[in-house]
Amino acid sequence: MPEAMKDPAFQQRLRETFRVEAMKHRRAISEGLFALEKSDELKEHQANVETIFRETHTLKGAARLVGEEDAEALCQTLEHRLGGLKQAQEKVPAGTIAELHAELTQLSALLRMGVEASQSGNERSPSAVADVAAVRGPAGAGLVRVPGARLDALLVHAEEMLTAKLTGA
Repeated sequence: MPEAMKDPAFQQRLRETFRVEAMKHRRAISEGLFALEKSDELKEHQANVETIFRETHTLKGAARLVGEEDAEALCQTLEHRLGGLKQAQEKVPAGTIAELHAELTQLSALLRMGVEASQSGNERSPSAVADVAAVRGPAGAGLVRVPGARLDALLVHAEEMLTAKLTGA
């Protein structure tokens, strides 16, 4: 590892840059999914899948660079699914788009937890990651304990997605 990468001040600047860039990529992925829902033409579907794939790939590399292993792994999963969709010569089914939205919600929560952890100087605990996984769990799975701050972050993201969908963005 280069010496500069070991410098705590450099790592902090790198993480701050990552936070800004990660939110831009997350927003672009979200916009791409909404465009995918609205597109009727196969060419539009393919172009939207390609755009989402590129954004996910870039975010995966950035997450790897700053040591966001959970975000990197989820991006890898998304990238793999999108790669399969790129190969298909058909429109993406609505159910698959809904699943991609759910995975993006999980990724957003992971990114927000990373921001919260770095701002407080703490690392994410395994239980915090489990909270996110529980949010993604099957419907009707019973009560799940989720810290209020994480629930607020998920609700804000859901509102952003609903607003974008209703306004046609």
